[in-house]
Amino acid sequence: MKEIWKDVPGYEGLYMASNLGRIKSLDMILKYKDGRKESHKGRILKLQCNRNGYYKAVLYKKVNRKEFFVHRLILLSFYKHKNLDCNHKDGNKKNNYLNNLEYCTRSENVQHAYNMGLKKGYPGENNPKSKLTNKRVIRIRWIHNNVKIPKYFWKNLSKFYGVHVNKIYAVIRNETWSHI
Repeated sequence: MKEIWKDVPGYEGLYMASNLGRIKSLDMILKYKDGRKESHKGRILKLQCNRNGYYKAVLYKKVNRKEFFVHRLILLSFYKHKNLDCNHKDGNKKNNYLNNLEYCTRSENVQHAYNMGLKKGYPGENNPKSKLTNKRVIRIRWIHNNVKIPKYFWKNLSKFYGVHVNKIYAVIRNETWSHI
């Protein structure tokens, strides 16, 4: 595959991004306040991997230093969208080839992560944010099926369990906690 280079938006004449996932600085002459001039030869940047496994690049413009995700720079350089998420089609965060990257909405990106097995859902009481337990869900459904109670009772029950009444209704209708 032939490597194609495009200017990084906002850093034209300073940095370029490649369709093979690389970032390079261009030859430049730095002028200092004291009148000195220094020439710097362009080079392929060394990328840093953050704790989540994404490559980052540090770009300089005058005296300002800014870090960017490499996959974002690649897509910006070739397609120029800013308000969408960048998705790695194969799920490999380190594969920043242009043909492996695409723009998508936030929800599409999250759904893709679940579909690829990169993100795992924690159903029921295994979810750290869960306020209900399996026993409580079973109890709520048993009450609904076996006891005739007035509607205001569900509001009291929701206060008792510390959840919104709509969560109680969702449990009853099997919209949530359907694995039980």
